Amino acid sequence: MSDMLNNKILLLIIAINTCIACTWLDTYSREDCIPDPKDSYEKLLRDLKSDNISVQRHAACLIGQYKNPEAIEPLLAVVGTGRQALDDYAFKSLKTIGYEKTISHMQASLNGNDQHKRLTAMQANLYIKEYRLLGQLEKIASHNIYTQRERTLAADAILRINKKVGTDILMSMLTGDDLELVKGAVKVAESHRLSSTEGIMISLTHSENMDVKLSSIASLGEVGGEKSVIRLSELLNENGDILNTAIVALGDISNHASVNALMDLFPNCENGICLHITNSIYPSSSAAAPVLATRMDDMDYRVRLGALLTFYSHNRQQFSFDRGYYLKTFADRMINDKNQYVRAVAALCLSSYGYYDLLKYVRAALDKEKIYEYEKDCNKVNHPLEKLAQKETKGPRYAIIQLIARIGQPKYMEILIAEAGDKNHEYRSYVTSILEKFSGHKYGQNIEAWRKWWSENKHKYEQLEDSSTLDVGTKAPAAAPAE
Repeated sequence: MSDMLNNKILLLIIAINTCIACTWLDTYSREDCIPDPKDSYEKLLRDLKSDNISVQRHAACLIGQYKNPEAIEPLLAVVGTGRQALDDYAFKSLKTIGYEKTISHMQASLNGNDQHKRLTAMQANLYIKEYRLLGQLEKIASHNIYTQRERTLAADAILRINKKVGTDILMSMLTGDDLELVKGAVKVAESHRLSSTEGIMISLTHSENMDVKLSSIASLGEVGGEKSVIRLSELLNENGDILNTAIVALGDISNHASVNALMDLFPNCENGICLHITNSIYPSSSAAAPVLATRMDDMDYRVRLGALLTFYSHNRQQFSFDRGYYLKTFADRMINDKNQYVRAVAALCLSSYGYYDLLKYVRAALDKEKIYEYEKDCNKVNHPLEKLAQKETKGPRYAIIQLIARIGQPKYMEILIAEAGDKNHEYRSYVTSILEKFSGHKYGQNIEAWRKWWSENKHKYEQLEDSSTLDVGTKAPAAAPAE
């Protein structure tokens, strides 16, 4: 049964990611290539310049049928934009008009005096990757009579045709005196993740020009290796933008050495920097999770609790397979934590993705005989991450109840009802507000009424196989509990 549920959850996650992809990316549609009676060559030509991507796709798909060479330039203008469906439709129309005519047009544009047409041809060749344009692209990339934008775009296009030639040209740009050209070349090297440029990038992190310095630091996150980690670790002693950029770059490198470097800064960081470190480590590969968990073993339990809450919150806001797996890997380590609250929140994180059903940890963490000894020293530790976690929660059990509300699985209803009978009035009110939002009933703190309601309605929710969601979004009160 659990395997079946896990498979259903996996399919649901795939569906969600597909929907997210459809929202963010240019996608194909059945209607794109269906002719409209109102279509004409002139209308389709105008529609290629539309701000509406669906209108553009429709025009790009159909205008080729007229085989009019005048459409080549407008079609080239929408090729190479990174919108896959639009690129494909436009290129298909260009081939219908005539591929050789298209290449001849691009060659003429690259040799001509019209800068806009040169840029259009180079941008289009990022997608078309026509080898016969290599010589003209090399000329543009190598001569300073062309603008920085033209030269770096030409280098980008060359890299897609011939990586060796493109890398040589890019290395020449990176070691030149034109700072604007250097900045543009850094961006191109970063986008292609050229590890061969690591040495130059490290040297550029010593630049006196702040834009070049920051760009090269950021690029090390994509092109860097062991030497980059050493240099970025040195930059963690800086402040402001340099420090922030180095933190992100180390998070992008995402290996044990880079995570350890960030964790060395972690114990004494200020609130904002501490959160920045946590956010940078979070999107890392799952290899970072054991390092992070190990480094947190000797810290106060609220640091680990705060990390789980932070990662869970980020995962809800921007879910991906890598991030979901990272949260699971981290929570897997925390499920055996020495602290009952950490174990409980780890159990909730894991069960929210269908990996486990670990209600026993949640129940143990809310054990009335032990609960108050943990809340007595709730404000003694002042670690930044713990403070950040307490922006939304008053303490460990508020964190657990809040996470139960976010996860929204009916199997936790009995725990909520039991917690509604707590002796702390403020906590009791918080729990009952969640029950009321979930059920639609206003039984307040009448525990017997809640138990009766649940006994009569439990079967309805069980039929949903835990797919129902509370999603009440209730925030815990800000002040610490006082008994």
